[in-house]
Amino acid sequence: MGIKIGQAKEIEMEEAIAFLREHDHFLLAGHEHPDGDDVGSLCALYNVLVSMGKTADMILPDPVPSAFTLVKSSAKVLMEIPEGGKYDAMVFTDLANISRGGDFNFPDVPSLCIDHHQTNEKYTDYLYLKYKYAATAEMLAEMFFAMGLKLDRDTCNALYMGIGTDSGFFKFSCTSEHTLLMASRLVKMGADPSYISNKLDEKTEEAMKCYKLVADTVHSYKDGKIVVAYMNKEAMALDGENSDYYASIPRCIKGAEIAALYEINPLLGIKMELGGNCEVTYAEGYYVPDKNRQQVLNWQEVSLDELASEQGAYEGNDPEGRKIQKALREEAVALASEYDDVIFVGGLNHDTDEEGYDRPDLKLPYHQDELITELLKVNPNMVIVMMAGNPVDMSAWIDDAKSIVWMSYAGMEGGRALGEILFGEVNPSGKLVMTMPKSLDQVPAMVFGDFPGRTLTEEEHERMNAKLTETYREGVFVGYRYYDKYQIPVQFPFGHGLSYTTFSYGDMQVKEPDGQTFKVQIPVTNTGKLAGKETVELYVGETEVSPENPVKELKGFCKLSLAPGETKYAEFELTAEAFRHFDEKTDEWKVVAGSYTIYIGSSVSDIRSVTTITIK
Repeated sequence: MGIKIGQAKEIEMEEAIAFLREHDHFLLAGHEHPDGDDVGSLCALYNVLVSMGKTADMILPDPVPSAFTLVKSSAKVLMEIPEGGKYDAMVFTDLANISRGGDFNFPDVPSLCIDHHQTNEKYTDYLYLKYKYAATAEMLAEMFFAMGLKLDRDTCNALYMGIGTDSGFFKFSCTSEHTLLMASRLVKMGADPSYISNKLDEKTEEAMKCYKLVADTVHSYKDGKIVVAYMNKEAMALDGENSDYYASIPRCIKGAEIAALYEINPLLGIKMELGGNCEVTYAEGYYVPDKNRQQVLNWQEVSLDELASEQGAYEGNDPEGRKIQKALREEAVALASEYDDVIFVGGLNHDTDEEGYDRPDLKLPYHQDELITELLKVNPNMVIVMMAGNPVDMSAWIDDAKSIVWMSYAGMEGGRALGEILFGEVNPSGKLVMTMPKSLDQVPAMVFGDFPGRTLTEEEHERMNAKLTETYREGVFVGYRYYDKYQIPVQFPFGHGLSYTTFSYGDMQVKEPDGQTFKVQIPVTNTGKLAGKETVELYVGETEVSPENPVKELKGFCKLSLAPGETKYAEFELTAEAFRHFDEKTDEWKVVAGSYTIYIGSSVSDIRSVTTITIK
């Protein structure tokens, strides 16, 4: 019961229908910034449940956009769970990620998610998923028809609106024969396409001004195949609630295969956070050759060449590029010396951090180490923001750095998120999903002598379409398991992450097993002055560690939201799977009887509580 990522049992339509029929008092929930599919699905399900003699409440974290109020039952959507509400079931519609469901204290009752997103986190007890359908409303329409229900006009309009908005009114590639069939049956039963279209097409003067602002931001990548637009604060203030409408702007550009709204880069995010009364001075700092130039320089091909220099691998023999680098670096350093505070944003990009290619080392490309070092000399009060999908070597400057923000590739809203964290609007709570070694020579593949691999013969090269071959001998000792096993001091361990507040851990409590399940809990207290979130990590390992197994492995985590001085319990359930290892001799997973140690902490290296249990 309750909400837990990864727990859901996937079910078919008949079982989803049975779930609706078996319960009587429902809480229905959707996602933040609700779109037409979410509102339509939520309201249609509400109408149907009420028609079946059930009771239901609808909640959303944000108001229903005015365009979607054409569905009459949308007026009954709440933004808080009613006090004293008694429910025996929950249904989430169109919600793939529970983090978008709002900060609600959801009741601990049987739960079902009906969704069409392949990325669903499986956070409910049951999941009915059809990722090839254009909309959740399409799934619900099929369910209601299978139930033999006579749908009223409002329900038909709600479902048609949901299908229409998520399919671009049948223009997007997700539109199928089934999509059109469901829409057709809804029209036959009472949906009014003309009414829906006219209501959705109504635009205010503010909306038209917003359209122009968004259209002016359109830019493309990859020869016009990727088109992006964004909404700044001015545009959001004009018509932010109908942001989905403006997503059609990049979609309609000729040649666009991928279209996205809301690409907010770090500079824009910082400017948005500070507002129009604050001027942000920007310097480019370093030179990134365009893709065509990099292809001419062919750095990928020379990246593993023994003769490649540390930075030359990314630039090739490019005197012009080096001259540009020097000029940009000198400009940035001179500017940094004039200000009290400096924010450096750098790292890797998708030209240097890409599937199918090996980096020659962990160094930052484009002479960033030199730039950061010189910036710190003239202004040590600098925040260093690293954007990368893989570890980087920070040894050249980390001893002089006061603060580092690891951003990774944060998506379209990444710039806004960065601004909110840098200026204290949001308390950071992220944790590293990888180990950050100090240098390349700490990486297992280097230690075992497997990188950069063996040069292939001409015959092998032709057959395998590659120049090198690698043999990875780490076995189970990949990532943190290797560094933990051999007690190697790294730059930042797996699971590491700081906050603007502090957290203390109490003593772990382990309840006797219920069948094959151990129940573990630990109190965590916010000991600082700010509200924050802490990710509590649980690891399991053999008490007497055998050579072939890691010291400990992550088996669960729990994120707690805590006000200053507040204490909550992180709770875990450990089944037999948490204690098993793979036996290569028998080619199967086994649980070996004996003593096991349970570790709970803030990272793999910051363990706060330890206890042992016995598996019989």
